[in-house]
Amino acid sequence: MPHRHQAGAIAAARPMTPTTPEPEELSFDGKVRPSFQNTYRMEPKRPWSEESALQCLREVMHEKLDAAEYEADKCGDLAASVAAEVRTRIRELNFDRYRVVCVVQVYEKLFQGIHAEVGYLWDTQRDHHSTYSMSGLHIVASGIVFGVYYE
Repeated sequence: MPHRHQAGAIAAARPMTPTTPEPEELSFDGKVRPSFQNTYRMEPKRPWSEESALQCLREVMHEKLDAAEYEADKCGDLAASVAAEVRTRIRELNFDRYRVVCVVQVYEKLFQGIHAEVGYLWDTQRDHHSTYSMSGLHIVASGIVFGVYYE
């Protein structure tokens, strides 16, 4: 009997608290990302436009990289700022149900060959990409924007 009494005392001593939902995740820019309920919708209301994404990529790359000079310690930050600006401008276009991934690479212009590959699991009907390469006086840059559909 004392064994049952001790087990009951331990169970009664634990406070009964309702389960709390997980805190909402923070996005890359530190803003709270809302959680959505399933809509069971398989097509976006505002689909991805490769032409609009390419235009954003082209404009931002020329704005930030036309007059840039290659400095090894600063070009990584420069490529990251270009990618962030491209993502911001594409998000302003309000493509429905797409995640935006942007990869920008900056190289010193030394007339060398460059081979770069990116691989993803791809849905050929819903996922899209736009690529752009440019050459300035001192640098060569390439950028890819992916619009990856999510449900």
